[in-house]
Amino acid sequence: MLGWNIPEEHQDLVHDHWRDFPAVSKYWHYCLALIYTMLMLASISGNGIVIWIFST
Repeated sequence: MLGWNIPEEHQDLVHDHWRDFPAVSKYWHYCLALIYTMLMLASISGNGIVIWIFST
């Protein structure tokens, strides 16, 4: 359940609707981190190639 690890003083900030959903698996976070890392490497490589082409 979402919100199980929120301190008592912050429980009123989380709407009851969001507490009904199950917690997301840690593997989804790893998968998103892998996707973001691959996109970052592709964008840095692409921008680096463009800068190299226009600077030579």
